[in-house]
Amino acid sequence: MHESSFFLVVLAVSFLLFLAAYVAVYVKQIRLPYTVALTVFGIILSILSRFAPFDFLNVLELSPDLVFYLFLPMLIFEGAYNMKFLELRANFKTISALAIGSLLVSAFFIGWALFQVFKMIGLEIPFITLLLFGALISATDPIAALAIFKELGVPKRLRLLLEGESVANDGTALVLFQVVLGIASGGALTAWKLAESFGNFWFLVGGGIIFGSVLGIIFSKLIERIRNLAVVEITLTLVLAHTAFIFAEKFLHVSGIIATASAAMLIGNYGRYKISPEVRSFMEHFWEYMAFVANSLIFLLIGLSIREARFGNYIWPIIIALAVVFIARFVSVYAVIPFTNKLAKEEKTPFSWQFILSWGGLRGALPMAIVLILPADSPFLPAEHRELLLVLTVSVIYFTLLFQAPTLTKFLNRFRLTVLTPVQQLEQEEGFLLMDSAILKKLDEMKASGKLPASTHERLRELYAGLHKDAEQRLRTLLKDRGEILSHEEMLFILRKHLLGIERQAYIRLFDKHEISERMLVVLKDKIDRQIDRLERRVPQAAAVGKGSRLAFWELEQKIYKFIDKINIAFVKNWSKNRKLDFEIEVYQKYRARKIAVEKAMKELDNITATRVFIDQAVIDAVRKQYDYWFENSLKRLDEMEKKNPILIESIRFVIGNTVSIALEQKILRELLQKGILAENAYAEVNDYLHGLIVEKHDVKKMYFKELKERGMA
Repeated sequence: MHESSFFLVVLAVSFLLFLAAYVAVYVKQIRLPYTVALTVFGIILSILSRFAPFDFLNVLELSPDLVFYLFLPMLIFEGAYNMKFLELRANFKTISALAIGSLLVSAFFIGWALFQVFKMIGLEIPFITLLLFGALISATDPIAALAIFKELGVPKRLRLLLEGESVANDGTALVLFQVVLGIASGGALTAWKLAESFGNFWFLVGGGIIFGSVLGIIFSKLIERIRNLAVVEITLTLVLAHTAFIFAEKFLHVSGIIATASAAMLIGNYGRYKISPEVRSFMEHFWEYMAFVANSLIFLLIGLSIREARFGNYIWPIIIALAVVFIARFVSVYAVIPFTNKLAKEEKTPFSWQFILSWGGLRGALPMAIVLILPADSPFLPAEHRELLLVLTVSVIYFTLLFQAPTLTKFLNRFRLTVLTPVQQLEQEEGFLLMDSAILKKLDEMKASGKLPASTHERLRELYAGLHKDAEQRLRTLLKDRGEILSHEEMLFILRKHLLGIERQAYIRLFDKHEISERMLVVLKDKIDRQIDRLERRVPQAAAVGKGSRLAFWELEQKIYKFIDKINIAFVKNWSKNRKLDFEIEVYQKYRARKIAVEKAMKELDNITATRVFIDQAVIDAVRKQYDYWFENSLKRLDEMEKKNPILIESIRFVIGNTVSIALEQKILRELLQKGILAENAYAEVNDYLHGLIVEKHDVKKMYFKELKERGMA
């Protein structure tokens, strides 16, 4: 690139980002998926770029390196970062079947069908070339479909299947493409080469998983050492996304996409609570923005990159390819899902969902990036064949985005996947009642404090009291229509799920205030997540097998320490003694956190009772009885621990109290800065000092041994 043209590149990129921002606002008004609108504008740009004053856009081109090493790692990382291990594990076999089985069926069906049909019309193209096309075009892009799903509120598991398949099959599609490309460039196909290719496929996939997971753990540990430095923590995740991809592809020769996805899932699950509380929310917004920029530029650049393509020369091949790819998606989904429904011990995927997964299998950035890396001219791929594959790829991408995506809503409505279930209707009315009750309470507080005149208060209270009454009437009607027995079960489900959500949030807040360890947060949160999952799948809690992997492992660890105690070796016993002390601290944290979380849930239960959301008193009584038991059990356990080791418990309480006090000091310090009472340099110095105190005073064992020594008990 000439130095004098660099400003044109900056100008062109700025123009595209401005256009992307405009499109993002515009699509909200016309209710069109963002990527679909970008595709349309990309086509318009490809025409406008031929004329002044838009010809400066010709300085940009969509190169494979730009997509692979800059944009793709960001898109993969953002998609995988928000995936939960628990949900993936519950649907692992179905997602794997779609990402591997369905992809293989699709790729080979497309290659075989195109080879047969093209031969009929006199177009002689080698099967291996068409198999390359089948591999690259079978990678799905769920962005447009997920935007529609989110807007219309389709079942959460359906969204997970589509997104999980896409993240995984991006990697498997590229791996399959690389394997087929190796076969194509290597001459004749033999049994040995086929076996070698099969082994290479799994090496690329497995190597990517292992390398990405290791990097994810390493970077999680690095982030753990950094507190409240948003720019550093976010930068490390950005470095991780691209490092995982580049090192996997260029140095280890394993799948970069799978490595990046694995690293992102490790950070998003194992490392999520190692990220500073103040940074955690901003991290999600940052990656959402990076995905927005990457997608925007890719789809607009696709439009600019096809301005020289000769679509008119390939009308019949395009029509045939569109039909074959469309059919292949349905064949590949319907070929594998019945097996997972029958063999896998997972929730079944109904026929309507299979249809939506087929219709929603849109294509996006990855197929375009892959087709661009095809060699310009080689013995096995002449220039005219490469041009054909490029034209077919762009045509399929545009067809899925401009035809399938806009019509997806029609099929979602036809299968009634957007209709609120009776439980969701009950949850909706519960939400209206809780909001109206909270507003009425706030209005009374504002009047009592003199912030709201009596006349205004009266008018507003009349308005929201009417809304509250209407919501209550709708709820009564809904319960009457559903029948007493069924409505009782549904109300019990809603109330339990609501209170479990409050418990979960309480644990996260306790961790953010340094009152429980990260390990204890994971144990408690994992248990809550499992209970919510069982509720949503309508599995009775009493019928659930096991205690959850986190809690089971935690308890198994303690049995191992008891066994080690029997080994009469000094350093082993000292190590075991320290670990057992850690365990006692964690047990105290567990029951103290349970007590606090249960108290918050019971307080919310009192609030719900006062708002008359749950008309069936039996529901409230049943749940209150369970929470009363949990509260009393937590108090009993805490009391037993204090009697057994009062010095340790006092040390724990002192450290927690001290930590909470320092956190309050930090809050007051921030307020002083915002009010202009404290200078920025003074704020930074005091804040660093307070943060150091939290780290230092949080060592319970150090304080415990100090107390023992002072009392002559060490």
